Amino acid sequence: MIITNKGFFIAGTGTDVGKTYIGCVLSAFLYQQGITVAPFKPIESNCLIIDNKLHANDANMYFKAIDKSITDAIIAPYRFKQICSTARAAKLNQKKITLFDIVEHININKIFRNNSILIVEGAGGMLSPLCYDGFNIDLAKKLGLPIILVASNKLGVINDILLNLKLFDSYDLDCQYIILNDTDNDTVANDDMNNLNELKEYTKIKIVQNDYNSHSFLQQIKIPS
Repeated sequence: MIITNKGFFIAGTGTDVGKTYIGCVLSAFLYQQGITVAPFKPIESNCLIIDNKLHANDANMYFKAIDKSITDAIIAPYRFKQICSTARAAKLNQKKITLFDIVEHININKIFRNNSILIVEGAGGMLSPLCYDGFNIDLAKKLGLPIILVASNKLGVINDILLNLKLFDSYDLDCQYIILNDTDNDTVANDDMNNLNELKEYTKIKIVQNDYNSHSFLQQIKIPS
């Protein structure tokens, strides 16, 4: 059982939608406000080998976001070089990582408890295989943190978001925010598209549009006390 339930699970509709960017900006903001924040990306694949060590790029971004106050080894304890799902990467390396192992890593490291705001980022989409016995959605269920769903603000995103909301409902998970993230300078494909207003017709969840490479979403996120 997790001792703290303060924080967020940063979920994504898929890969490369900006989960790490949103998580790092949020972590940096909290840290700069003097709030103890503990980012956690339990398993990372596609790591580079530098000086005979696996370099986890996402974990390193979180490491820098909180001014190196937590080691990147604690932020991302499991890392692999293969470019595939984290579950398959572990299997290729003959590593049996379970949901229990991931939760236990939180429980044995005091920084993740001690009144910290826990920022957990999944790997890929919520039904991406995370570890030996679960998907990202299974870890979110174990942790019980409110969810921030990050989606790339593009044509087709409404389908992606609504499918995820159905999934959250089936797992009885609390999605508190949807962030429509402009992942490049040319996000809007045409003048007719307005994902923000259209999504409001289908959900009461708070929807936030984040401009490309900005921190504008922070103004609409309520930090757990």
